Amino acid sequence: MRFLVAALGDGVNVLRRLRRDVATHRTPVVMISADDTPAQAERMLLAGAQAYLAKPLEVTLVVSAIDEAIRVPAGPPAELPAAG
Repeated sequence: MRFLVAALGDGVNVLRRLRRDVATHRTPVVMISADDTPAQAERMLLAGAQAYLAKPLEVTLVVSAIDEAIRVPAGPPAELPAAG
């Protein structure tokens, strides 16, 4: 598994980079954020995340999301408008 830090850019850009790279395009991604808005969750899921969890986290939800992400292969992300 790969762990990414915020220094790599915002979540959508990191997901786009992961999905474009042959070496990482099928890497399961569970996004964790303080942004609890439905729009942000939808944006991350469309960008290719298998799950989106908002803080504060419930341990059982984190474990379930990771278990599911590992079992279900990542597919291609939906087309998102370019950032800007």
